[in-house]
Amino acid sequence: MHRALLSIFASGLLLSGCIIYETEHIRDQDCLGCEDSGLMGDDDDNTVQPIGDDDDDDDTNPDGTTDDPVLPLLSLTVTEGVPGEILLTWIDADADFDFTVIDNVTFVGPVTIVDTVITTDDAMLLLEVDHDATPGSVQVFVEFTDGDAVLLDTPFTVNEASEPTEPTNGDTGGCP
Repeated sequence: MHRALLSIFASGLLLSGCIIYETEHIRDQDCLGCEDSGLMGDDDDNTVQPIGDDDDDDDTNPDGTTDDPVLPLLSLTVTEGVPGEILLTWIDADADFDFTVIDNVTFVGPVTIVDTVITTDDAMLLLEVDHDATPGSVQVFVEFTDGDAVLLDTPFTVNEASEPTEPTNGDTGGCP
């Protein structure tokens, strides 16, 4: 008996309410008790305006600037190495940049980051090229603390290892 009364009561509430679909709402057929939510366009236009959209397609501020940060072009100061080499490189920016927003640097290939020192003014990387690395390009990704990531325009290049040369004509290269 109680279930039947609750079902009838719930049905009554559902039937007396106003159903407003997100994609369309006709103001001339407004039901009693429904209030304007402020999501509708002006009175002459019966289209729904999305929340937070002010019809400003270019998203510029009144002074002509945008809120989106513009990242400078990032690159490595040393862009090549040979198998087995340990080398020092810096991440360079073509404009003023706070390097502490760098969260991670990833080399996609046979290059390992041995150590990283990141300060406000620069980012230094100690790299080791794998001993068995094959010559070719290694893509470099830089990830930021806000979750964005960029691919450096110039990849790191692993060159073919050259054979060590022997001193000639009695030249010991300065060694006794």
